[in-house]
Amino acid sequence: MYRLLRFFLLIFNFSFLTVFTQVPHPRAINVPQSILSGIKKSPSKYFPDLTAHLMKGVSSPEEKVRIFHDWIALNIEYDVEGYFSGQVEAYEELDVLRTGKSVCQGYANVFAAMCNAAGIENIIITGYGRGLGFSIFGGEEKYNSNHAWNAVKLSGRWRLIDATWDAGYVDGREFIRRYSTAYFMPDPAEFIYSHFPENNKYQFLPSPLSFDEFRKQPFLREGFFEMRLEFAEKYNLVEKCGSEKILSLNVPSGVNMLASLYNNKGKEISGRTFVQKRDGKINIYVRFPSQGEYELILFASDKGAAEKYDGVANLKLIASEGNDYGFPVVYSDMAASGAVILEPLINPLKADSETEFKIFSKNDIVPGIYAGGSFIELKNDGAGNYSIKVKVPRGEVVLCRKDGDRLSYLCKWDSR
Repeated sequence: MYRLLRFFLLIFNFSFLTVFTQVPHPRAINVPQSILSGIKKSPSKYFPDLTAHLMKGVSSPEEKVRIFHDWIALNIEYDVEGYFSGQVEAYEELDVLRTGKSVCQGYANVFAAMCNAAGIENIIITGYGRGLGFSIFGGEEKYNSNHAWNAVKLSGRWRLIDATWDAGYVDGREFIRRYSTAYFMPDPAEFIYSHFPENNKYQFLPSPLSFDEFRKQPFLREGFFEMRLEFAEKYNLVEKCGSEKILSLNVPSGVNMLASLYNNKGKEISGRTFVQKRDGKINIYVRFPSQGEYELILFASDKGAAEKYDGVANLKLIASEGNDYGFPVVYSDMAASGAVILEPLINPLKADSETEFKIFSKNDIVPGIYAGGSFIELKNDGAGNYSIKVKVPRGEVVLCRKDGDRLSYLCKWDSR
């Protein structure tokens, strides 16, 4: 009797905002309590003391900018209630320092004031941000100035900074504080996927995008760039499809991905996505249950297949027709095994039919099909190609990896 180990690669409650946490600068953390208390009571009096402490012993403008960013991200809370009610209490930098909360304009004003105190050239940029309130199903994006961020000139080059988005994120009507450096001096070519400035010159791109070009881009989150992901071909925010769609990405060796499909009411549709990784490329297969509009969310992890996956990209897929078949269920041991399923890529299977199973793996594994209480080992051609034909019984059909008397689930089909 084999001991069957099932490790599901099904992850719920994904964080839709990826945060790559790094350690804040020590000077941003170790501010004397007397200054922190004083800034709440008399910001005009204690602001010079605060900036002097943050800059003490620091000569590099780049380091000063990092310290300012970190202190703001750690100490200013997003005014969620003010945002939703339209009654934000503080915008000006001294009011923001006194209350300790604001919206994007307040964050940008405090950052600019600190840069001015340090003699660092800077600007406040206003424009459209794909952030709070953005929805794939919200209709065609229209430009409106809903966000503010900063740019600083360092060594003759303008660098972009968004301390608001690096302070945390909004979940429902609650601000979740989470420090990040994801929007601290990113590449402008990456920043433009989420930030569209009112003045095109502040894109800091050789060929600025029009808003029409901007809104056609897929919604890429900071993790997409942090993990060095790249679409193998151009995809738009909205993709028209038949009954299925395949997306390809080039990925580093240590990155694994997942995908989830949602209908236009936000309900996840299970069994309709399938992810395969081979030779530095990931293919994401999608099959639609019926005609309609869907949201595809891509998740990635560079910390191991069993670790937390973060949302990195959103696309809207419009299916012209449905497909009766979904995909087999994948387990976490699949990624570790290095196996790639070649056939069959449909689910369910037809019971009592002769079905050929084909996989590829560079690793030295002993794969087989477990069905009806029996394990049938796949044959290896010596080049990493494994295959076998099996008359599948009704019920579960499982691709397993044999290790002694233990079978680890890799993938499962239903046979009907």
